[in-house]
Amino acid sequence: GGVSLSRKELQRLTNNKELSDLHINAVQNLLKAQFISIGGLQNTVLQYKRSPLLNRQEKNLQVIHITISQTIKHWAVLEINNDMIYLYDSAYTSVVGDGKQIIAQLLKTDKESFSVNIMDVCKQLGATDCGLYTIAILTCLAHGNDPCITVFKKEDLRSHLQQILETGQVKEFPSVQHRKRKSRILNTEVFEVHCICRMPYDGLKMVCCDGCNNWFHGACVEYDNTMKWFCNVCSNMEPCN
Repeated sequence: GGVSLSRKELQRLTNNKELSDLHINAVQNLLKAQFISIGGLQNTVLQYKRSPLLNRQEKNLQVIHITISQTIKHWAVLEINNDMIYLYDSAYTSVVGDGKQIIAQLLKTDKESFSVNIMDVCKQLGATDCGLYTIAILTCLAHGNDPCITVFKKEDLRSHLQQILETGQVKEFPSVQHRKRKSRILNTEVFEVHCICRMPYDGLKMVCCDGCNNWFHGACVEYDNTMKWFCNVCSNMEPCN
């Protein structure tokens, strides 16, 4: 069946306003039911939780909600397949705001770093359309097609999304043409992860262990500002004779 929207959420959709997490998660839930082999598609509220999300052996799709500033937030799509990470962003050509922290939360990698491939997708035309284009890109990927060569028909996107929510069937969004691209990937960014939390540097205080030379977030470990400091692993190591 379809998805019931409140009057307020319906007006957001029809009056060219920014989409909310209710619109995004409604479509993710429909896609999860329609494409049972795809992993991820988790409620976007859980992106800040360290809850299990990804099966590394299957295709994972996930919408993320990036905070750029106190007043600016932005939707984008992640595709993760066998530890390869692809970011589809309809406005930016790099990982912006707290995007790297969100991706690290979802990955929970035990490696020293992770790489994010920024994909060359057609950019949104309206300032309030990032959620709309995000859903269109997500749907394109779920259907096994390539959003990097797709130019969506902007004037039909909102009515098409309304039809999806009314019917409960996620069909591909209207497009006007296909683009030719030399490469699907615009650039690749690499982020180091640290500490017991396996998160990137966040601009806050960090401390280096004098034993292993690994860095830790001050908020994650006990640190008393002594001249030398050792992490739990190094503190518990037997001294060499």
